[in-house]
Amino acid sequence: MTTLPPGFTHELRTHLRSHNPPVDETTGVPILDFNKFCCGAHGFAALIETQVDGDAPQVTLFDTGPDVTSLVRNIDSMHVPVEKIERVIISHWHSDHTGGLLSFLDLRDSEAHACVVDVHPSRPLLRGIAPGPQFNKIICALPRDPSFDDIVEHGGILEQHATGHTVADDTVWVSGEVPRVTEFETGILGGMRWTEDGTWKLEPHIMDERYAVIDVAGKGLVILSACSHSGIVNVVKDAVATFQRPIYMVRIVFPGR
Repeated sequence: MTTLPPGFTHELRTHLRSHNPPVDETTGVPILDFNKFCCGAHGFAALIETQVDGDAPQVTLFDTGPDVTSLVRNIDSMHVPVEKIERVIISHWHSDHTGGLLSFLDLRDSEAHACVVDVHPSRPLLRGIAPGPQFNKIICALPRDPSFDDIVEHGGILEQHATGHTVADDTVWVSGEVPRVTEFETGILGGMRWTEDGTWKLEPHIMDERYAVIDVAGKGLVILSACSHSGIVNVVKDAVATFQRPIYMVRIVFPGR
């Protein structure tokens, strides 16, 4: 429904050309199957493919969307070779980024290939939302994130990282805690965390959030920052300070405020 950049095609054309839709017996023309079209949902998931020189490509999944159906449906619709996805990076513990993890692992397990799940160790029991201006009334809780045991039971190889590290044969860097250095990026106001003592605690900063970086040859840093509750300026400053390289592209869902 919008004008696309050069080199891109509308999904309808891609579907007709690449998906071999069935042909109507009466008219002899192909029939669109909307069940095999991609779907959008609130949340985030991105497929990262990296390659150095003539080495084999590395395929990494960054977040998994909000629910059990969207990601696996899109993987099927786009004919993504799921067996090549060797690692899932979870940017932070919010269920619109972790909701598709277990269904993805079930799909991945059906291909008889193990998959690493890279998470921050500080998993909350539950997170909720308290809108302003007082930020003192919880209006809802987000669905619970998969537990560590859930991840293992569904075939994931659990890795917990609180500090920066490289993955995918050193082609992708996953950050540690993002330093909060700006005054105007205040996190997600009204963010709440359910604590082990049975109370809600105000948690605007979402300190478990991480970002991913790929240093593209001849270009610079490509940053994937998901929601960027830590603040996208904080993220960019940290990436530049870490790598001493220029920024080529920043991918963000929506900025933390």
